[in-house]
Amino acid sequence: MAGTLVGEFEVLQMVTSRAAEPPGAAAAGLLLTDHHGQPQFMAASDEQAELLGLQVQAHGSPCQDSDRQGIPVVGADLSAGDPRWPQSAPRAVAAGFGSVR
Repeated sequence: MAGTLVGEFEVLQMVTSRAAEPPGAAAAGLLLTDHHGQPQFMAASDEQAELLGLQVQAHGSPCQDSDRQGIPVVGADLSAGDPRWPQSAPRAVAAGFGSVR
């Protein structure tokens, strides 16, 4: 991958685009934790995922829980109104995303 580097954001964009390719995946986003432990939105596979990524970096989300706990959040049904993410789950559903994998 290092041989294809044109710019770090182009590589991150490529990673999220590839992550959204498997059947059943609607989109992918990438948040990285900074040196203060705060999530920072980096890239997304499409505009809807980008808007959602910018919103969830400021609120609790499955991504943040996964990072803190060190385990993936799999199969979370956001449309059921999961109480773990009272702000980000409704935003994800409004953006067209019903679950997390």
